[in-house]
Amino acid sequence: MQYFSLKDKVVSIVLKNKYPIMLVLGVLICLWPLSLFLYIPKWDNVNGYLPYRYFISDYLWNGHLPLWNPFQRLGYPGYADLQSGIWSPIVWVIMLFGKYTMNSLIVELLSCYVLAGLAMYQLSNYLFKDKKTSLILGFTYALSGFMVGSSQLMVFLIAVTWFPWCVYALLQFFKTFKLKYQLLSAVFMALFITGASPAYTIILAYIVVGMFVYQFFIQKKEQGNYIKILVGGSTILFVLVLLLAPYIVSFLDFSPYFNRVDKLVYDGFLFANPFTPISYVSFLLPQAVIAQSDWFNITDLTLRNGYFGFIPLLGFISALTSKITRFKIILIICILLSLLLAAGDETFVFEFLYNLPGFGIFRHPSIFRAFTIFCALLLVGNELKPIFNQGIEKRYKITFFSTLSLVLIAGFWAFSKTSFSEVSQLISNILIYQEISDSTLSTHILLNVIILVGLVVLVLTLKKVFKLSWFVSFLFFCFLDLGIQTNLSIPTTVVYNFSNKSLSEYFNELPNDISQNDLEKPMSYFNDTQGLKSVNGIWQNVATFNKTISSVGVNPMRFKSFDEAKEDGRLDEALSHSIMYFTDSVLKTEDVQIGYNKFSARIENGSSQDEKFVLNQNYHHLWSVTLGGKKLEIQPFNGLTMEVLIPANSFGKIIFKYKSNKIVYTFIISLLCYVLIIVFLMFKKLKKC
Repeated sequence: MQYFSLKDKVVSIVLKNKYPIMLVLGVLICLWPLSLFLYIPKWDNVNGYLPYRYFISDYLWNGHLPLWNPFQRLGYPGYADLQSGIWSPIVWVIMLFGKYTMNSLIVELLSCYVLAGLAMYQLSNYLFKDKKTSLILGFTYALSGFMVGSSQLMVFLIAVTWFPWCVYALLQFFKTFKLKYQLLSAVFMALFITGASPAYTIILAYIVVGMFVYQFFIQKKEQGNYIKILVGGSTILFVLVLLLAPYIVSFLDFSPYFNRVDKLVYDGFLFANPFTPISYVSFLLPQAVIAQSDWFNITDLTLRNGYFGFIPLLGFISALTSKITRFKIILIICILLSLLLAAGDETFVFEFLYNLPGFGIFRHPSIFRAFTIFCALLLVGNELKPIFNQGIEKRYKITFFSTLSLVLIAGFWAFSKTSFSEVSQLISNILIYQEISDSTLSTHILLNVIILVGLVVLVLTLKKVFKLSWFVSFLFFCFLDLGIQTNLSIPTTVVYNFSNKSLSEYFNELPNDISQNDLEKPMSYFNDTQGLKSVNGIWQNVATFNKTISSVGVNPMRFKSFDEAKEDGRLDEALSHSIMYFTDSVLKTEDVQIGYNKFSARIENGSSQDEKFVLNQNYHHLWSVTLGGKKLEIQPFNGLTMEVLIPANSFGKIIFKYKSNKIVYTFIISLLCYVLIIVFLMFKKLKKC
């Protein structure tokens, strides 16, 4: 019998998984400001997703369900926030290690990049049966212009991360009809939905339905497979509903009050941030779209970049000139459709699909460019594999010289408009992490051209001198290309120039208890500016971190009544009062307390008639109230907050509680379902071994 030492086993595992390991290390190296925890993520990540998750973890670590968040906009059901990650298993795992802080955010953000790369690697290896091709496609996908350019929108990245996993599992199911892949499909879709922006959930639903319809079409000669597809699809849907049970119930709890359930009006707000044809320059010269130029102003700085690497771009162009297959036709159609949708109102397609269920609820058409990148990379796969095994064909060389000529022309034009000294200044600004570039478009283009041409010369020279294979040469080029482009964009779209260490100290100093200070003051006083602990990088939702009630806050999960009251003046009237008050100002409240999912006070109505008592929080039907243990009825007050009638000549402690009985049971169902699936998959794995 042959024995292997632990060292031998480790070496064997590393060698067996060398390409995925290289992929992960490459991604983390290119994102070193994050992976070394030096700087902090920026914008929506810090102002939105971080405080939402911090609220959840703080409640849980204090032994309470994160139901009602009183720290934003007169309160809202935090567990129903679809972008908070509360029902995401990834967030669950992170929160096991403590409250969700800036370090937690960095870990979750990095997980998006790493898992996205591994997802594309897995899918590509399934489709092309070539690990070398899969490594390059996975690395490119992880550091594509979407992932780097839209880094501040983590809920977008989460969707892009799990999408290839969903496609991979579904393709395996359609091929084998095995229960294993039915369960994996449900799990990956659940991970997608519970972490991603709801906009992507709607898009995923259409894509999955389209994949099933396509399978029915291509398998029409195999009548027996129809039943397998229907049964398997039903199993996926059933398991998915179980996994999403708390997600679904929490949304249903809030949907009657949500301000974004109805379609947006077909106007400018809906079309905000399209991926217009002018932004196509980012496919070749990504530095152009972060320059100071009126050409790109129609789209937000973080939604313009569609880069997926110079080598893959050559492969994409070359693929368009090679033999046409059904696989290519499908991908080309998907690329064209995603580009048309990404353009928003620039084409008729978006207006046509606006009438479909779900469309018109979300904005930012540029999000569709993620699917352009995804499909383009799959199209590239069939081009790279032959190169690594047979060498470069003539048409690929023609594509290379034609594209490089275009790059040089752009470089000459840019040089006529700028100078090397301005390029030098741009580089200096990047090195000091200047957030928004003040350099011109021509300066950015010239820098991009210099880098690209320099890389071509460097890699071709190294290949000739050291006799490198095309795979090693391409891999080295992609690593330098994506790595440099990522780091050029990092100060603008990925991180603030703020030390992560200072944020760690900030979180250590935050209070563990809910603030009970100044509760006699009007709600207008609680507006994120009243002497709360703050720090560079955290400028919004400060009250959430300080656990202080607030009349302001940034969150897309808003009450429709709150927004309407803000418009017609009812909100101003509400904010002129304290958190709990009698409408008859003669009557007073004492010992006002804010608890977890509850409010309480001692009150006395000495008059001979019933008096209105108001809780200055948004009305929701799941609130209940008792006075001295006796239940009272809650009604909306002024169409915004909550009121109860305090009986004449009564006194005692009044307690408002928010409770959702279904949440606990649905969470148990969801958790148990995840556990059973993991056990089943592990059993199948061990049995196979």
